[in-house]
Amino acid sequence: MSQELDYSALKERMEKIAAVKPRIPGMKQAILDELGPRMLSEVRSHTDSSGKVASWQNNYQGSRHGYSAVRAAVANTWSPKGKSYAVGYVTNAIENGHRVRGPSGQDKRYRYRGRGLSRVPGKGFYKASRAAVDAMQSAAVAQLAEELAKALEE
Repeated sequence: MSQELDYSALKERMEKIAAVKPRIPGMKQAILDELGPRMLSEVRSHTDSSGKVASWQNNYQGSRHGYSAVRAAVANTWSPKGKSYAVGYVTNAIENGHRVRGPSGQDKRYRYRGRGLSRVPGKGFYKASRAAVDAMQSAAVAQLAEELAKALEE
């Protein structure tokens, strides 16, 4: 009986992992490049019918392709009546709701018809998209794991 332990199988596996490791960022980038437009399409499908708010939403890739996100365009503004608003603020107000200004009480003939509404309810298009996007992300993680397992078996 030999008094020795052989770690050659572990050494081979570690060499395979070391060989695959530089390919992981490229695999992740390819999956995020495919996932981003699909997430954007899902969010846009739940926005307004005119397409104005949908056109404000964009897909963003994180630095060094660490993540993919859908959010309102940062630099764009929207001007309904001469006053400019950042589209991110408008998107947030539409998504989550916002307060309504009540009457000033200065005009004696004015009659407030708000019927007690002090808040406009949000549309929740990001919230409505969350389940589908979570499913897309789970499928993407499974795809990445499958690709990694295939690469380790090579």
